[in-house]
Amino acid sequence: MGVDWAKLFRRSKPVSYEPYAEQQVYPIGAMMRHMARIAPMDYGWYAFSRELLRDKFTDDEKRVLMERAYRCGAEEADLLRAACVYSMDDVLTPAHAAELLGVTIRSEDASPGGGQILFATLTEPDLITVYRDAVRRGEALLADTDVAASLPRLDITRILLWHELFHAVEMQKKATIFTQTEKIALWRGPIPNRSTIRCLGEIAAMQFAAAMEGLTYSPYCLDVLLVYGYDMRAASALFDEIKGVLDERPYRLAALATSPVSTGEANMP
Repeated sequence: MGVDWAKLFRRSKPVSYEPYAEQQVYPIGAMMRHMARIAPMDYGWYAFSRELLRDKFTDDEKRVLMERAYRCGAEEADLLRAACVYSMDDVLTPAHAAELLGVTIRSEDASPGGGQILFATLTEPDLITVYRDAVRRGEALLADTDVAASLPRLDITRILLWHELFHAVEMQKKATIFTQTEKIALWRGPIPNRSTIRCLGEIAAMQFAAAMEGLTYSPYCLDVLLVYGYDMRAASALFDEIKGVLDERPYRLAALATSPVSTGEANMP
């Protein structure tokens, strides 16, 4: 889980922010308040907007795939809870789950760079790394009263770990889990080439993390929150991108969301 600056700014060379000097900077609390009010499943439209194969699907096909990915994440959370044996006094933690799944968790101070800011990574098949610098910067922003009120019960490290643990589950269930078995033909012929649809894993991982933590808002909020800790303009540009995609979404999928949060969107900050 992280952000590729080149993709964020649609540039071939990242980390040069001068072209975005005119980007309006929004208060982080106002952005989080806005994002937390959007039904979690609707963030699938944003995920699909960054999918390399997005043009191969109609809006109806995207909607069905998003719904199935969302359910996949929720169902895998239920399965993991059922598989983890812990006493009534214990709270199921990512560490408990990692032990059950045979996954090692480690932390490093900062991500390796290379044009990317990484929050956490899964090195297949069973090593998760959380980058403390991203977590520290995000936690500092929780001191903002609007952020804290918009994102209650937020534990950044746990969300990052649950997200990557879902990807570990994907690796262990490659032959059966929806996000790995659902594929699209890139071309047809005697030897057809079929590809997974990467954004489905991201949609499912976000819902998995939300379900494991009992959140009523989408962990996609962390994309903007954690980027803000590094660059306020970059985070504001990402917020504008997400808002633009969701403002134009052809369907609202709130009917299938478990969150009681309204899909009504606040005015832009």
